[in-house]
Amino acid sequence: MLYLGCPQWSSTAWKGNLLSSHCKSADMLSEYAQCFNSVEGNTSFYADPSHESLVRWHDAVPEDFKFTFKFHRRFSHELQLTNIDSELNAWLNLFEPIFAKTGQIMLQLPRAFGPDALPLLANFIAQLPKQLSFGVEVRHPGFFNKDDAEIRLNQLLIENNIDRISMDTRALFAVPADTDALIDAQKKKPYLPV
Repeated sequence: MLYLGCPQWSSTAWKGNLLSSHCKSADMLSEYAQCFNSVEGNTSFYADPSHESLVRWHDAVPEDFKFTFKFHRRFSHELQLTNIDSELNAWLNLFEPIFAKTGQIMLQLPRAFGPDALPLLANFIAQLPKQLSFGVEVRHPGFFNKDDAEIRLNQLLIENNIDRISMDTRALFAVPADTDALIDAQKKKPYLPV
């Protein structure tokens, strides 16, 4: 099955278009799921959802709907994949109520996480449960040079059945940053080869 979705399921700008004009915040996910069969739940990158929220999300979508969640930034950006063993297990256990509708859990690494840190990534991957699907997005330019560092990264991911995620930002950077929104987006997003 082909899964198609957006990086969020709620936007007030969608009311009257993608969502009904009278859609309440609590109903946005269920209405979104009438149009798409997947979504990136990137809120998990910034905050841990409650058990109640996960159950509510699970119940708001059809059985074949898939979520892609991001590992919380404390693992990748704050702790830089070190000393996370017990906290990682607790975080994964938190998501158990929605595992059946989880397509993938994504690790977004910061730009500073370069080729020298690959052993940390290998250790992190070794702790992941095999019954779930994972993906990794790297943003350090050293992983895009078609050299030994990129080969080692790709081999690590392939050996562990983990997807390599790439964000194609060519369209974003192909236009002049002449609005506050574009200026902000170009500051935040990586400009790397695909």
